Amino acid sequence: MATFSEIRDRIKVVGERAEGVTVVTHPGESPPVIATGRAALVVQEPEVTFAEGESRRGLDQWDVPLLLLVPFGDYALVPDALEPYLARAGVKSIRQAFADDQSLGLLDGTRAYLDRADQYGPRASTDGTQLAGVVLHLVVRTSG
Repeated sequence: MATFSEIRDRIKVVGERAEGVTVVTHPGESPPVIATGRAALVVQEPEVTFAEGESRRGLDQWDVPLLLLVPFGDYALVPDALEPYLARAGVKSIRQAFADDQSLGLLDGTRAYLDRADQYGPRASTDGTQLAGVVLHLVVRTSG
């Protein structure tokens, strides 16, 4: 059984296995200085579907949006800026980091996988840095 705080803490560990990625897990936590070339993976508020009724059959399912932000210099280059992090494999691949540790290091039968990506495109920054962003959806199934 894994709580959301355990899942969130493990998302940080697994996500930061992708080279150049800093995972931000709590509001107010300091994000990386994106202008230095580091990417930020920001854990958003999840949705959860609980196991079936009093019989507790099935698994709780957490749907956790992860906002990926990376710097880029030209709006035409948004796909190029995000590509290394979205690739199936590679040292910067967030997909590979989660595929390599589908249990998130939790020993309770937890299984996690990146399901999809959406909201792809340029993002505004308060300091004027041009950002490319995409929301990745991590599905985590665990015995609630």
